[in-house]
Amino acid sequence: MDPTTDAADGPADADALRERCLQTLRSERASLRATSVVTATRAPDGAALFRFDLEHADGSAVTAVLRATVDPSTREPRYGELRADRGPALVQPGGTAPVVDAAV
Repeated sequence: MDPTTDAADGPADADALRERCLQTLRSERASLRATSVVTATRAPDGAALFRFDLEHADGSAVTAVLRATVDPSTREPRYGELRADRGPALVQPGGTAPVVDAAV
């Protein structure tokens, strides 16, 4: 399955596109050592939320979320605290993850 989308069709649904990417990675997991999927969505207040799902073939996984807004006077991005925690096994079945310190 090709996880691309045609821009002429308008904005892609983030959840559907993420699932298409995961399906592609799952179909190739035997040849993959590590995977990452990055998605961007909007918080109810309009801030961007970047989600990073990282997973290793050994079963360790981490999910990190970074919140970002734009300073209206300078148009410069403002990044919130990076939050990370154990991630779900999205590609490799049965994975468990170590706890990761988000400050690293």
